[in-house]
Amino acid sequence: MTFRKKLFVSLIYPSILVTVVTIMVMFLFTYVVPKFAELFSSLDAKLPAITVFMLSVGVITQKYFAFIAIGLVLAIFLFWQWRKDRSRRRPD
Repeated sequence: MTFRKKLFVSLIYPSILVTVVTIMVMFLFTYVVPKFAELFSSLDAKLPAITVFMLSVGVITQKYFAFIAIGLVLAIFLFWQWRKDRSRRRPD
């Protein structure tokens, strides 16, 4: 039981870090990248394929942000339930 507690405590920082990075990436894709898309579209410049791809991902993310957020929360909840159910069946 002591090992489980130490493992849980040692995983708190990485989980917080992953959560913060995920929030930052979602912010970048939903707010910053679409602003750049507006800027580049007003310049009428020919952009590299990877830039066009990132801009389209940002615009799509902004458009469907609510669905993406609900899907992530649902996936985390389902994983949590699956893990909890699996741990009940495990013999101790």
